[in-house]
Amino acid sequence: NKKALHLKEGEQLARVDIKGSEREFRNLGWISGVKVRRNWLNRTVAIDINPRIPLAQVSGPDMAANSFIDKTGTIFAPPIGPQDLPSISLANPSLSSVASVFISEIPNDLLKTMKGLRIDSSGSAKMEISVGKKGLTINWGNSHQIALKIAIYNRLIALPENQNISKIDLENPANPVDKEYARVEPSLETDKFSKEEQRDIVKMVIKDAKAD
Repeated sequence: NKKALHLKEGEQLARVDIKGSEREFRNLGWISGVKVRRNWLNRTVAIDINPRIPLAQVSGPDMAANSFIDKTGTIFAPPIGPQDLPSISLANPSLSSVASVFISEIPNDLLKTMKGLRIDSSGSAKMEISVGKKGLTINWGNSHQIALKIAIYNRLIALPENQNISKIDLENPANPVDKEYARVEPSLETDKFSKEEQRDIVKMVIKDAKAD
């Protein structure tokens, strides 16, 4: 990018503005790191660029149509954006850090099934995923206790009676699912959670609450 480097054909190598060129590249947004170096032996300028890796396409107020988000929560517009990434909808750009928490904490196998993630103005997230040929909505609530919520999700989704559910509410990990969603409390007929597992969940809630 000659404009960014302020290069002119035939310009003396010593007059190339190295720091200024690096600063111009960083201002492009889709670059996370850059190093510009002179090579006095072959009289060239070498440019090492570390582009940001998009994890999802992101939309929301005051965002460009081709905006993406990386694992740090940085929103950027690359020169060419991939077409097959999941979408994230943010109530406002300041919630990008909340989105990065969900992206970094949620296991890759679950992220691969994600069709979309919506984060409202309170920081609560709802995720749409594909489970076989059907869809499933997960209400994560806020990003607190996300590891616990994921553990409870894995236990819930493994229950045979929950194979045809369409919604799971994990907003409150101490009482993760309400009546219109999946079943969490073991019934007399199908006691899928042993007493040991129930104690484990309670211990995890208490431990995570203390950590907060």
